[in-house]
Amino acid sequence: MEIQDIIQGLTQAEITAITSPDERSLIVNTTLQQAVIYVNGTFKQASFESTDDIPEGINKFATSADLAAITANTLKVSFPEAPNDGKQYARKDLGWEEVVSGGGPPSGSAGGDLDGTYPNPSVKAITETSGPDSLVIGDIADGEVVKRVGNTLVGYKPVIACCPFGAKSDSTGKFLIANGKSSDADDSTKPKTRQPIAFDGTLTRLVYKTKDGSTSTRMKIHINGVVEETVVLSSMNANDGGVETINVSVSAGDYVEIEYDGSQKPGECTMYFIQEL
Repeated sequence: MEIQDIIQGLTQAEITAITSPDERSLIVNTTLQQAVIYVNGTFKQASFESTDDIPEGINKFATSADLAAITANTLKVSFPEAPNDGKQYARKDLGWEEVVSGGGPPSGSAGGDLDGTYPNPSVKAITETSGPDSLVIGDIADGEVVKRVGNTLVGYKPVIACCPFGAKSDSTGKFLIANGKSSDADDSTKPKTRQPIAFDGTLTRLVYKTKDGSTSTRMKIHINGVVEETVVLSSMNANDGGVETINVSVSAGDYVEIEYDGSQKPGECTMYFIQEL
């Protein structure tokens, strides 16, 4: 309600009192139950619940002395309206004080293991001091693990494929290749039967059982007719068998051959390649 609405119906003297008030004047409209108070050079609007809140014997106009008479009933006089600026306010003393709400998202610069600013900082700990590359036991390139290191984890089981070869050296030292175990009927005039690879992967082990080989026997591994690696049967045990570690990449459809290369000829033997997919 505006001040001009309150002064409607007042006498000229009462209106004059508004324009020329004394130090503490009270202009009351009992019909509207509203009042205009002049305090310390400022007009303030107030309301009241009943005429009992108005000083006794006063109808529409009161002096500063009459205003003082209603001091005991100040709780029944409404407080001036809070500022209308979209903020939250609470009553304090003779005025309003802004209330800053809490519980919202944080703001400002992030710190510790975070970088950037709130409300959307980024995590930096995994690439800085809280998580250096040295804590990762494995091969790292450009900050990424490029080789698995979980071979001993519970539930780990590599997929493997066995590529068997049987072989027997002939009278001229050649090493004949056949699927399965070789027989005495093998000779140098027969063509080699090569083992095709079924899946892409890596040949990681050469498993063998030989007759006349030694720990210095060398074998050449051919992929599609090209020698990719030479392996020494250095792990041969007392039973003339063993396992050697190799690293030969193969693709599905490749042909694999193994050939005697030097030192003690292995004689008749059976060999397997272990392929991890």
